[in-house]
Amino acid sequence: MSSTVDPIIDSASLVMFSGSWCPYCKKALAAMTEAGYTPEVIEITDEYKAELSKKTGKTSVPQVFINGTVSGGASQNAPQPQ
Repeated sequence: MSSTVDPIIDSASLVMFSGSWCPYCKKALAAMTEAGYTPEVIEITDEYKAELSKKTGKTSVPQVFINGTVSGGASQNAPQPQ
């Protein structure tokens, strides 16, 4: 069975699986946008969640991929205080 998330992850250099209801997703998107990045935002579905769980070991959103590699979620991708 082929994955439906792999082609999505490979389709852009910055991909974020997100939930429109998720405050952490909104925070991560705002941080990326403020930093000048424009991720491809994909609304999470049950199918995507199951596939991402197999791929990353996580079921939460956001899940961010940079150049096909998982980068983490909201806390991993938020700008750090200087």
